[in-house]
Amino acid sequence: ILWQFISGVINKAGSVFTKNRMFMLQRNWPATSFVLWLIYSELLILAHNGIILIPIFLYWNTWPSMTGILISVAGLLVTVLTAMSVGMVVGIVALRYRDLQPILKSLIRMAFFVSPIIWLERDLGAAGNLITLLNPFGYFLHIVRDPILGFPINPVDWVVACCILGVCSLSAFLILARTKHRLAFWL
Repeated sequence: ILWQFISGVINKAGSVFTKNRMFMLQRNWPATSFVLWLIYSELLILAHNGIILIPIFLYWNTWPSMTGILISVAGLLVTVLTAMSVGMVVGIVALRYRDLQPILKSLIRMAFFVSPIIWLERDLGAAGNLITLLNPFGYFLHIVRDPILGFPINPVDWVVACCILGVCSLSAFLILARTKHRLAFWL
């Protein structure tokens, strides 16, 4: 469910400005408003798909602890903030270089298989740990999924995820500051 949110934001960010072309040409809208709209729509889809967790927990007769839920919500907040920054960067770069969007879609499909979504790194041994170590998506999956499943919380996952958030936010700020006056011309 979380992967659908992450991949949806990245895939749709490539066309977030071109889909809102008419709005951008009519009035001087802030570029962040379109990315926020994208995040909002993907969060609605995430909430809608998240309902499936209730029957799954009922079937297995196990419930996450309140602490696990709160930690998972904090992890989701870090993931959403990172997705906003990545969405801004991808949106601007894909607006300037139109060939980036299909390349990103292919890369996201491949990233699905190397991310710990349908497999856990503990099942693969040392190779799984290496793949997860090099895969930035794995950290966000861990900080949201592990507390709900009752797995021990790894502080390294949180530190790396927050560092990725910082780098992405700084990149988004710098790219937006440099290109915000040119976005309408690239449409």
